[in-house]
Amino acid sequence: MRKWMYLVLTAVLVLVVSPAYALFTNGGFETGDTTGWTITGDHSVISSFTGQFNNTSGWVSDIPYYDNYSLLLGSGDVGNVWDNYHQSSATQTDTVTAADIAAGLHLYFRWGAILEEPTNNNTHGDDAQPYFSVGISKWNGGGWTSMYYADHRANQPGFTKIGTNASGDAGDIWYGSAITDIDLSGLSEGNQVKIDLFVRDCGQGGHGGLVFLDGFGTEQPPDDNVVPEPGSLMLLGTGLVGLLGIRRKK
Repeated sequence: MRKWMYLVLTAVLVLVVSPAYALFTNGGFETGDTTGWTITGDHSVISSFTGQFNNTSGWVSDIPYYDNYSLLLGSGDVGNVWDNYHQSSATQTDTVTAADIAAGLHLYFRWGAILEEPTNNNTHGDDAQPYFSVGISKWNGGGWTSMYYADHRANQPGFTKIGTNASGDAGDIWYGSAITDIDLSGLSEGNQVKIDLFVRDCGQGGHGGLVFLDGFGTEQPPDDNVVPEPGSLMLLGTGLVGLLGIRRKK
């Protein structure tokens, strides 16, 4: 019985002290801030969000959360008028470990993007649309080599129209969300890898874009918030320690 209890205690303590996601520091933003990340432009680490877009109100999205927090990159004028050429970025460089390789060297994360499609005129080319992008690069000793790049714009497959901005620069508002799985099998232990995230308003400054990001790491996170909180796990671990102490006295 004693051996069994020690095994259970060890498993609990591993859950308590292990990071939620491997590879990138604070990939779940569970510090409540952007520790480990370099951020430019408008951003916040949020624990709740309700969509309010000018004449469209009451919309609540399936904002991506793993555990308690998510990163919001984009316009500082969410809920009002998007303008003034907002653009924001988040980047981080990390080193591949044996644990990352053991996990399968796949980078997982979830995103949810709110992008405005300009409808007030036809002068917005593809390069002038609000968008967000994800880039993964590997250090080759003399520079960074791209391993992955993707960008997303409104009205693409996977996006749903959720409303219309009727003030000033008219635009249809679209929302898309997905769990991304990026194959990093070209990396080896000790390699440096960098992730670059970017979101931008339209090239003419009147239509907005923002993105919610969470769960970066080589360990695939759960699809909902069913993971026990660290505090609950610690409490369970403390209780098991107490039980072991009582049994030892007996």
